[in-house]
Amino acid sequence: MRRFTMVQALVALGLGMFLGHVGGTEEVAHAEVVAPAAPVSAEAVCGEPSKGEASMARLVRARERDVEARERSLERRETILRDLEGQLSERARLVTEMAEQIQSHLGEVDEAHALRIKGMAKRVEAMRSKQAAAMFANLFKSEPETAILVLRKMSVDQSGKMMSSLDARVASRVSKQFAEPLELELP
Repeated sequence: MRRFTMVQALVALGLGMFLGHVGGTEEVAHAEVVAPAAPVSAEAVCGEPSKGEASMARLVRARERDVEARERSLERRETILRDLEGQLSERARLVTEMAEQIQSHLGEVDEAHALRIKGMAKRVEAMRSKQAAAMFANLFKSEPETAILVLRKMSVDQSGKMMSSLDARVASRVSKQFAEPLELELP
């Protein structure tokens, strides 16, 4: 079976209908469409296109070029977005990795700080109460939070002896801060 272009089919159908009417028969429905031996262009059948048809054809071609240009632009943008998405994923992976390293180092720092506090508490407990009180008073002036942590790590007997050797004003401030609840940092 032979395929026809739309123009060829319409032309052939039109000729068949015309021939059917000229021959005096009204049986247009049974008219046979005969395919030409070679493809026939619309210009060959209908002559030159009119100015309106030519103008419309130019507009259609211009719109097709515009659509193709937009498609190429969208494809370029999609490529750029995929590239940026990949870069962003890589950066997110690096940030996560760095956060894990920082968290690990913070854990190590916390452990070191806890060991430092524990060691200071043992040294203060080993001192005489007046020496311990003088050292603790200086520590409380410079690092009150650390001093309170050291006091919390000391035994009750040793911390009581040291507190009794402190100046009354310093002992009062230490007691107030010692009585405050601990602030815990949750991850």
